Amino acid sequence: LECLLALLETISSRCTDFSTQAISLDTNTAELLHQRASKTKFIKAAAEFNKKPAHGLQFLEEQEMIPRNPSIDDIARFLRNAPGLDKKKVGEYIGKQSKDFVRAYVKTFDFTAIDFVDSLR
Repeated sequence: LECLLALLETISSRCTDFSTQAISLDTNTAELLHQRASKTKFIKAAAEFNKKPAHGLQFLEEQEMIPRNPSIDDIARFLRNAPGLDKKKVGEYIGKQSKDFVRAYVKTFDFTAIDFVDSLR
């Protein structure tokens, strides 16, 4: 990714005749850098969660990646969709939560096209 960004910056600096293209490349570079920063934050949050779930969720709140005082639906979506989370830690965290939280987590799954027996697995 860094090589790609360096290449884009070099191309951008050489396009003096085509200022609109240079602006477009600068915008894309800034967008890529922003996406990379977000991904890095999510990786750190996942690592924190895998160490201690409460710290991972607190980190997400501090970085404004989930709302302050998140709802159970916000946390359930994070646990379901965030890459890099240890499934065992997710299970331990869910096991300590209320029935309402477990329901919110189960609602993040789509069982509409799945046979009943398969959905139980």
